[in-house]
Amino acid sequence: MSDTDFHTEIMAANDPDLRLDSLLQSEFEAAGWPSLPPGLPVKPDAAGNPAGAPIVLVLIDGLGWWNLNEYLGHAPNLRALVKTAAASGKPLTGRSVCPSTTAAAITSTLTGLAPGRHNMLSYQLIDPVAQAKFNLITFEHYPGEVEQFQTEPTWFERLNAAKIPAFALGPKKFIGGGLTRASLRGATYVASENLDARARDAANVSKQGGLTYFYMAEVDHAGHGYGVGSDKWVKNLEKADRAIGIMLDSLAPGVRVVITADHGMLNTSPEVTVDLAKTVVADFIANASGEGRVLHVHAKPGAAAALQVSLQTLLPEAKVLNRGETEALFATYNDTPVRRPELLGDVVVFAAGTGQTLDSRFFKEQVFQMKGLHGGLSEVEMRVPILHYCS
Repeated sequence: MSDTDFHTEIMAANDPDLRLDSLLQSEFEAAGWPSLPPGLPVKPDAAGNPAGAPIVLVLIDGLGWWNLNEYLGHAPNLRALVKTAAASGKPLTGRSVCPSTTAAAITSTLTGLAPGRHNMLSYQLIDPVAQAKFNLITFEHYPGEVEQFQTEPTWFERLNAAKIPAFALGPKKFIGGGLTRASLRGATYVASENLDARARDAANVSKQGGLTYFYMAEVDHAGHGYGVGSDKWVKNLEKADRAIGIMLDSLAPGVRVVITADHGMLNTSPEVTVDLAKTVVADFIANASGEGRVLHVHAKPGAAAALQVSLQTLLPEAKVLNRGETEALFATYNDTPVRRPELLGDVVVFAAGTGQTLDSRFFKEQVFQMKGLHGGLSEVEMRVPILHYCS
């Protein structure tokens, strides 16, 4: 296992690092951009609202600060940025949102809003209004439009309204996907399958000014499948670092770059995986959603209180919260109340250590086989790099 598994202490809710939903506003201000209205105007500003320095936001999915810090020897371009920032006394890190999972964190980064506002509260949710269980990456099985669920404007839509260029770069398969519509709508999407080509595209489109969002999924995918620190994971970190080097070398003068991640990742094992279907609490459970690090358990009628007590006894080191307590925890970590608390489980389990909690009646076997996990409150999951460069 990776040494990052020792960074499993819980991050304080009042941690002073910049949170991801505040990142782009901070970058706009630093680049001398105009103040944008909080929502979308009825009519776009026909006169235009010219931005300051161009910004490239690079998001390496799954590459938390502690993951990067441990393997900096494999990332010379990122290592140089870390060294420069450390020498100048500039901050190196920020923090993810709660939950520290892709749909929540990317949508928060690209809307400037906490999960309680945009409803992207997990990997998978049960929506009693829509009467559907669906994941928030694809929105498969959601009966309505993505825009009916995630109604808040993205930064890209707000930039469009101000006549400021806004681009998003990623794989072709994400065009029109659920998370793309939730978090990237309004962007001009530039598709490329190869990271090196995407890096050159990012440098090229940034010449038009405005915001360029450069996304990489490879590190996260390798972590889930093979674990942090595995050969596959290290090779994909090296590919991501090479792409960053290509982009930095290709930039026009005066472009501001910020490199971050949506969350970090820790390694788990079967020994610390609990399958609730095989425990004494099984008969209390009607359904389950979420993911292994933050499991939303839906109780049978009248069983919620007994389920919480039994789960806490079964999982003494985990945080086992009822819906009201979960609302309070989300609000405390994100400084924003949960607008639709009915999306949360009756009881929510925040796993401890490197463990996970699942239920084989409601999760596929492949989920149990994942080596790398995220979503929880630990340092390794929550702490992310925030590295800067100006060409």
